[in-house]
Amino acid sequence: MVPGAYPISNEEFSRLNNRPISFENIVVDEEILSGAGTLEIQRYGGQGRGDIVVNRWFGDHGDVRRIHLGERPFRHITDKADDLFLDGNFLQG
Repeated sequence: MVPGAYPISNEEFSRLNNRPISFENIVVDEEILSGAGTLEIQRYGGQGRGDIVVNRWFGDHGDVRRIHLGERPFRHITDKADDLFLDGNFLQG
């Protein structure tokens, strides 16, 4: 079992796992983060969790290298031409 797990389908896993992702305005520990990395999905059975492994920051954000995504942000990941994208502004509404 993955801590903080939520349902992830076979289709989601195949489409999203190990893909490049860019992100903007993601709040982690009261800090707003933007950058790029790879989306990694840990999955056991039909449950799992997405993590962004960060390889580039847009700004100075210290040593954070992995961002654990809850289900709500995971469901807001969109496909772009060359990578995936997550805009944290969806949380504003």
